[in-house]
Amino acid sequence: MTGEVGLCQLSNMNINLAYLSVEEFESVLGMTKEEFYKLPKWKQDLTKKKVDLF
Repeated sequence: MTGEVGLCQLSNMNINLAYLSVEEFESVLGMTKEEFYKLPKWKQDLTKKKVDLF
């Protein structure tokens, strides 16, 4: 993904988090990819639900 993508646009897409840039990922989820993937699966899902990415 390139350029600015709004949260609304992301929530309307069935997006794989792996395709977000580092900046987009941290902006949307509020943590680094490393921090996110260290979380248990249930907490990853909860975090995605909070920002409408699930």
